[in-house]
Amino acid sequence: NKTLSFSNVKFQSEAVTDGVPNTVIFKYDASQSNADSVFIQQNWDDMRRKRVEKFHHEHASVYYLPGYYRAKLVLNDSIVKEHDVFIESEKWMGVLLRDSIPFYFPEEIYRHDNWLGITPEDLGRDLNIYNQEVHSFMLTHVNKELSVDSRSFSLSLNVQNTYDYPGAPCRQTEIVLLGTEGVIIIPLSSRGCIGDIKLRIGNLFMDGRSNDLSAFGVDFSSPVAVECSASSEKIKIKLNNELAYEGSFSNGIGNIVGIRIKFQGSGRLDSFKLSKIS
Repeated sequence: NKTLSFSNVKFQSEAVTDGVPNTVIFKYDASQSNADSVFIQQNWDDMRRKRVEKFHHEHASVYYLPGYYRAKLVLNDSIVKEHDVFIESEKWMGVLLRDSIPFYFPEEIYRHDNWLGITPEDLGRDLNIYNQEVHSFMLTHVNKELSVDSRSFSLSLNVQNTYDYPGAPCRQTEIVLLGTEGVIIIPLSSRGCIGDIKLRIGNLFMDGRSNDLSAFGVDFSSPVAVECSASSEKIKIKLNNELAYEGSFSNGIGNIVGIRIKFQGSGRLDSFKLSKIS
């Protein structure tokens, strides 16, 4: 029943891309408060309220529908800051609302000569062509002959998620390095979905909801060049020659003995090289 007190509260945001789905990175500071709970709410609907860490300063939230939203920072049960979040659509969209991710209709279904919409026949017949269950496809290779010390290695490969269908707009892809003492998981997705991905480097775990992983949002219209290397107790990840992550890596994950590449839908691997740094 204590009275809420706070000062120097900050709350701002930025969308990472255009259109939907779209991840909005919220920057906040509620550390100078006596609040027991801190929440970020996407809009007017308190069902879209997500609890965040009081002493953290970033939270990523995925918006699946265009709109003009009023995001709110909530301390305990009091709204203390709010601002507008504007998610635009380039043109008319047809969307099937579902409890999970909305289904974005292909334009040829809802755009007609002089009207927009769908017929009952479209909903029953044409939707089934696109709205199929999305399976995961995995490429994997595990062999003791691959064995490379994770504290001194270089990995390069080109990957492409080729599943360009409305039922899976995020096209999530994971590159997993299997070590004898842990794993490295490099996540990729379409840029608007980076709030739903997770990066793992041994014992370090970074969730896209509370860490800015926007560097791992990619354009899968062409293969993505992925490089990962470790030396001198440091690890680096590059995507298309741009640094995406760099950090300490003193313990490693033992010897790397395998790799898995998991695609949401379909995908391809064009090249692969794993070697020891001498």
